[in-house]
Amino acid sequence: MALRSKKTIVRRKADWLTTYSDMVTLLMVFFIILLSFGDVKEVRTQIILSAFSGQLGLQSGGRSLESSEEFETLGQSIEALPSSQDETSLERSTNRAAAILNPYVRSKYIRVIEDERGLVISLFTDVFFAPGEAEVDADAIGDILQNIRLLMDSREFGGNILVEGHTDNVPYVGTEYRDSFALSSARAWEVMNAIREVPSIYPLNDKRISVHGYGANRPVEENTTPEGRAYNRRVDIILENN
Repeated sequence: MALRSKKTIVRRKADWLTTYSDMVTLLMVFFIILLSFGDVKEVRTQIILSAFSGQLGLQSGGRSLESSEEFETLGQSIEALPSSQDETSLERSTNRAAAILNPYVRSKYIRVIEDERGLVISLFTDVFFAPGEAEVDADAIGDILQNIRLLMDSREFGGNILVEGHTDNVPYVGTEYRDSFALSSARAWEVMNAIREVPSIYPLNDKRISVHGYGANRPVEENTTPEGRAYNRRVDIILENN
């Protein structure tokens, strides 16, 4: 009888140790997951840059860019990303901007990145301008500029606003613009004027704004492929760090 009771005690101790070890393992996994959430910036950056994982190409009519199914799936979870106490104001602002502009990034109408200057929103000119022209397509750009204006009016992006026009390295012949500098400058001014016309309770301070045209001198991709040249034909809106 005493022997049976001793075996029962040993078995119960073994069961308790097994349960305890399982609990410790689960706690370890839980804290590993918490630590993995610490680097939010890396996850956010991967989601933003995943817009470039798909091939970009002009569809029929040359007015829109191909969307990325992989980014569409990732983009749907961007607002669900975990927050971090160590996250800087710029990182929180970039998260917010990416969430607001996410549908247009998925559609390959725009590109959103973060660099040393601040938030860079690239408008691909094949979507918003006819080839060799500087008159913006108001229907195509209207909703996008309304959302960009919301970001401009927010406290997070209270710094200067740069609007920069860029082209590829293909010579522009048969247009009213003498070279790529003139065309890129005209497009940048057209976008800036369109931004000014967006209804807002906060008027834009002209002292915050500067407009430049760089022609083909600042490419973001190689000009050796049609896709690379399409990325280089852009107007960048830079919301500088405060």
